[in-house]
Amino acid sequence: MQVEDPRFLQQSNELVAFYREYPEIAAQDLLRVKLSDIQKVVLRHMWFKRYVLSVITRGGGKTFLNAVLASLKAMLYPGYRVGLIAPTFRQSKMMFDECDKLWQRSPIYQAATERKPTQQSDNCYIRFRASGGKPGSIIQAIPLGDGSKIRGS
Repeated sequence: MQVEDPRFLQQSNELVAFYREYPEIAAQDLLRVKLSDIQKVVLRHMWFKRYVLSVITRGGGKTFLNAVLASLKAMLYPGYRVGLIAPTFRQSKMMFDECDKLWQRSPIYQAATERKPTQQSDNCYIRFRASGGKPGSIIQAIPLGDGSKIRGS
């Protein structure tokens, strides 16, 4: 769909800039998730800080927040390559599964991608449509290794 109206393009750019400034609102509007207040604070820190150490209790939503962060970065920054990295593929796939759940619940997320998330036995990814003259973003589950060797021991 090609839009020639410059007002539409200007408003679209302003909306993307707004979502980039307020990722917690983008999560609600684009991904249809309701974050708790503490999750909003953690998401903002993850979004704007270069290095974040999240010390959150079990069941506090760490994997979920990583999926929200990955999904929003890929949606709002065309050409972004997001790696869901963990020691084993099984662990990185757990984060990917959360991205898949977000994709299933959000029509906007679905429209932003080329097709539904791809899950294979050794590869999981979501490809986004190209936009703004840039290639589409991609989210991919990536293991660091086979998990059999623990470093430093």
